[in-house]
Parts: sequence; C-alpha cells; structure tokens
Amino acid sequence: MKRALYLLSGGLSGFFIVLIMLIILAQIIGRMAGFIVPSAEDFSGYALAASTFFGLAYTFHEAATFALTSPYSVCRKHGNARWKPSC
Repeated sequence: MKRALYLLSGGLSGFFIVLIMLIILAQIIGRMAGFIVPSAEDFSGYALAASTFFGLAYTFHEAATFALTSPYSVCRKHGNARWKPSC
C-alpha cells in the first residue's frame, strides 16, 4: 500500500510537470494568436510547488537523491589542494 502511494506521488509529479509545459505552450500560442491565458503564472506556480512536493516524496522513498560536486572537491580528489581552472 505504501509503495503504491509513493508511485502515485511520482506519477502526480510527472503530471504537474507536463501541466506546466502545457500552460507555457498555451501562453506562447496565445500570444501569437492575440489572446492572453488568464492566471497562467499563478497556475504554473501552483503546479511547480505540487511537482516539487510529490517528486521529493517519491525521490526520498527510492533513495535516488543526487549530490552536486563542486570544482574544489574535484581538485581535492585529484590531489590538487587549491582550485585551478586547469584542473
């Protein structure tokens, strides 16, 4: 039951990302056709918050988090104590 709930949250996250794309696409087509999509920024913001919320739940359950590597830590790994652009 828990697994199904996490899979549902991952699916909802994907749905909201597609919804953001469709809203932006409607705005682009609307501007070319001469009309404005009302409250598109608000709906995009709500969809972004929802996709982040549902996506984080799924990501944490799957232990699929990622780490960003800074150039400094890459140079330290290769034995270069101070950061150099050539590293």
